[in-house]
Amino acid sequence: MKTKVRYLTKSRFKIGTECARKLNYNDDPAYGNTKESDQFLKALAEGGFQVGELAKLYHPGGVDLSEVKGHAEAVEKTKVELEKTDAIIYEAALQFEHCFIRVDVLVKTGRTLRLIEVKAKSFDGGPIEVFNSRSLEKGEYVLGAKWGSYYLDIAFQTWVARQAMPGFSIEPYLMLADTSRVATVDGIHQHFFISRGDDGASRVTVKEGTSRDQLGDELLTRVGVRDEVEHILNDVRFEGYEGFEDMVASFSAVIRENRRAQAKPGSQCRNCEFRIRSAPDGKKSGYEECWKESRGLKDSDFERQFVYDIWDMRSSDRLMDQEGVIFASDLDRKDLEGKSKSKKSAQFGHTRVDRQEFQIELEGRSGELAGDVSQLASEIASFRYPLHFIDFETAMVAIPFFRGHRPYSQHAYQFSHHVLHADGRHEHRTEYLDARVGHFPNFDFVRALQKALDGDDGTVFRFAAHENTVLNQIREQLLESSETDRESLVSWIESITTPSGKNLNEWTPSRQFVDMLDIYKRHTYLADTRGSNSIKKVLPAILSRAGHELSTRFPEWIQFDEAGKPYDPYKLLPPTWGLEIAAEEVAKYQERLIRDDNLNQGGAALIAWARMQFTEMSNDEREKLSDALKRYCKLDTLAMVIVWEWWQLEISRAGTRAA
Repeated sequence: MKTKVRYLTKSRFKIGTECARKLNYNDDPAYGNTKESDQFLKALAEGGFQVGELAKLYHPGGVDLSEVKGHAEAVEKTKVELEKTDAIIYEAALQFEHCFIRVDVLVKTGRTLRLIEVKAKSFDGGPIEVFNSRSLEKGEYVLGAKWGSYYLDIAFQTWVARQAMPGFSIEPYLMLADTSRVATVDGIHQHFFISRGDDGASRVTVKEGTSRDQLGDELLTRVGVRDEVEHILNDVRFEGYEGFEDMVASFSAVIRENRRAQAKPGSQCRNCEFRIRSAPDGKKSGYEECWKESRGLKDSDFERQFVYDIWDMRSSDRLMDQEGVIFASDLDRKDLEGKSKSKKSAQFGHTRVDRQEFQIELEGRSGELAGDVSQLASEIASFRYPLHFIDFETAMVAIPFFRGHRPYSQHAYQFSHHVLHADGRHEHRTEYLDARVGHFPNFDFVRALQKALDGDDGTVFRFAAHENTVLNQIREQLLESSETDRESLVSWIESITTPSGKNLNEWTPSRQFVDMLDIYKRHTYLADTRGSNSIKKVLPAILSRAGHELSTRFPEWIQFDEAGKPYDPYKLLPPTWGLEIAAEEVAKYQERLIRDDNLNQGGAALIAWARMQFTEMSNDEREKLSDALKRYCKLDTLAMVIVWEWWQLEISRAGTRAA
């Protein structure tokens, strides 16, 4: 049987730059991989596929080779097109030895090839800091964390193109979503729809008849990156390799010969996609294999917290990579404080380091609580009933819905509103969901929110900074709008929000949103959260500690298994969100978002709403999905009510013990 040739592609090169050992795990089905099943979900949530199709329309008249799957056939078809004096090719295929790339857009003009790599990443039109500024002062080129991977990608393509096409001038570009530009036509995003093929891959269908003229002014910017690429190819030092070419050769050998790359576990392993525990399908953990091989860890060690598992751990690089500390239990307060002493906040309560110590001390002690509820009682006594609990679901889409809007404008499409009365009654008073396709929801959203809250002067709560940030962003959109009531809406937003960003200190709210998360972090720590502050982790931890006491107040949402253990209410929600995807895949993707602190509010909700905007569905599907979204958001605000009720329970317990 002929062995299938494996090439060092763009995606494999990227994986190798993260960790060469991942190249061994990535193509081996024996290893579990948390990224395997989330590509369609990521496409919905981030909009990258639509941006790719938009870039093609900005380069009209090209030949599309994206459906040509065979490596040899794609290379040959590319060569045929490149024989023309001028050519535009989408997904052009270039190969040098065992390196193979597909170029998003390749433009040939005479003997010049422009390589255009399209990214959905936002770009504000200003200069990009590719290299670490402090290193540059020393005359060294060190890639920065924010843009490094994007420039490595185009550098690899440039290197392969130079080897494959000698005699041509290769000009590399990144094409990015430019947030300094505004759409000049409505409904651009409605020209692109995402679907999932039978093979599980994401696809974008461009609406029939769509032309360049229908898209208005360009929203993507081509950024020339030749100088930066030259520095990457010649000046950047890559640990363990003599230079860029040596790194490429090493990755290629791992792929071609199935050579085992050296395991080098360290601080970079925190979010490794091969970090799994024993799975029912028998998949192996590449993460555990690396640590066992390199540092001699045992199976039981993976039940322990690693240094980088500690919340807001700012010195894990130094501790793990330079000092060799692996486990959180080996840290002391000086390690947690780092170079500067932890300062007490202006408000009373626990510091970051205090909470980190709690996390270490309470590891494995399910149901345990740390904190000072007497201080908690003092702080919350001043809040006014009825108490209002608000949660938003929002999305920042790459392609604007309307003229005058920018890429990645904020879209606030849903809120939930629970009220707790002084006599203990709680009600889900109002909710808002704008599921209309292509409708900009923000101004109607604020009108509905104002109506929901203006009936009394009770304290209004949020959980984290998200809601305050979103209202600040909508305020800016209102100021740029021609809404007849914009002044009154702006005034209302200023009455409830704290100014942030460029608006710092610009106004003083009269009824300021109160952040429950801030109160939670300063006064309480629950062992079962393992350092996470997401409401989706805090709620199950509360139920683990006090579920039976709270269940009489919330019988619909707090349920128990046969052993009397409370279920996680979020796992009792509608499982598929109307997606043709297994429930566990959605849950896995959302878990990664929460774990990475990239999107700790509403991962699955964002995916569901994006599906409404970017896929085709029946009215029945849309209605069911809307119902699921409402229940999801309702649980977020109910969870806040439960947090409040749990605080009261803990305060009561402490009073009983003191008596």
